[in-house]
Amino acid sequence: MTDKKSKWQTDELAATFLRGVRGAIPAAGLQLEIINHIIRSWCPRPRRILDLGCGDGAIGRFLLEQNPETHVIFADFSDPMLEAAKKQIENKARTTIVKADFSSESWLESIDSQEPVDVVVSGFAIHHQSDQRKKELYREVFNLLNASGVFLNLEHVASATTKCGKPFRQLLH
Repeated sequence: MTDKKSKWQTDELAATFLRGVRGAIPAAGLQLEIINHIIRSWCPRPRRILDLGCGDGAIGRFLLEQNPETHVIFADFSDPMLEAAKKQIENKARTTIVKADFSSESWLESIDSQEPVDVVVSGFAIHHQSDQRKKELYREVFNLLNASGVFLNLEHVASATTKCGKPFRQLLH
């Protein structure tokens, strides 16, 4: 597969997101609480979390605060987004920040995939990929997870696992 960048991978789009979109997301705080509740229900003490397409790192930073023994890997394709995440991360010893282009398997080279992760959260890293690439990305992500790990794809506000359904419904109803 050729390494083809998405039309969404632009500095202008990143700057627009950082200026206005992040603060305008309705119920962003509630979304973070739901994510944390699902993760704690599934994996009470995650050791490694991958924030895939971290943007400005809001989700990963929140999870870092909630899980004091966790190492969070922030991965995104955008330099402005990664710089924004770096500026806001206080505990740099428990983080890894990597530039990763999700349009091909080469993104895995930037992640230490030798050690499995307990949790993968994905913001908008997958939704704009082709259908074929989405299938490949899902396979790659599931291969990164340890046997009891969880993958939360926020684009679908769901998890690939059924165990998360009950706490999600409890919080939303």
